[in-house]
Amino acid sequence: VVQEEEEEGSDEELPFPRATIVNMLRQHLDSGKQIKGQVKREMNIWLGSMVERIAKKMAKMAKKGG
Repeated sequence: VVQEEEEEGSDEELPFPRATIVNMLRQHLDSGKQIKGQVKREMNIWLGSMVERIAKKMAKMAKKGG
């Protein structure tokens, strides 16, 4: 358990709480499936960058007036 936490790093540097990502993944996985720490972290980072890209596009559209 300690090793997994060290590999995953701190929640403070991730855009979303780790539990949020895990809960969302678990909704679509068979029960009992394990999710690797790296998957949790990479999904978190990927979703954060997706939100950032969408927000930038929305801001750009707002400047154009629509």
